[in-house]
Amino acid sequence: MAYFPFYTDISGKRCVIIGGGTVALRKAQIILDFGAGVTVIAPKICYELEGLPVERIYRKFEDSDLDGAYFAVYAADDKELSAHVHELCLKKHIMLNSVDDIDNCAFIFPAMIKKDNITISISTGATSPVFAKYLKTRIEELLDEHTLEVAALMTEYRNEIKKAFSNYDLRASANEILLEMCLNSDELPSDEKIRKVLGIRK
Repeated sequence: MAYFPFYTDISGKRCVIIGGGTVALRKAQIILDFGAGVTVIAPKICYELEGLPVERIYRKFEDSDLDGAYFAVYAADDKELSAHVHELCLKKHIMLNSVDDIDNCAFIFPAMIKKDNITISISTGATSPVFAKYLKTRIEELLDEHTLEVAALMTEYRNEIKKAFSNYDLRASANEILLEMCLNSDELPSDEKIRKVLGIRK
């Protein structure tokens, strides 16, 4: 089954991770990179997690731990507890990722690439993580330094293009022309050249 790729801002939101091992560590590292606040709950928490800027609670999970959570991750081995947490999250309308337990999972972690403001996710519907990892490696090769510079330049001129062209089709055309200018040269075009080609005044 294919999964719909929701993208949402989680900065400042609270995530509860149940489990304190290496799987919990990997999830915490990803989530922290997007600005969320993370609470880790487990009787034992690995050394690497102790070094991250997360709240650590050294005990077994309690139902009230989900209070105020925006989403949660279950990263422990107890299948019975996984199902219980899943039911709690359904009642509280909290999105839950249960690692390697697709039946108790509301969302999955795709293979992910994040560079600057660019985020690319790859999913095989939880059927082949190895193939998703392969695709991730191939796509990462495309995101070299020049490509990231192009993305930054496109962002820089986005508002100016919106102001200069009131029509959607004209704005789309201007952005396509700008992208072609950037990709057809090893160096980014100057501000003067961009404005001349697109007909944008200062």
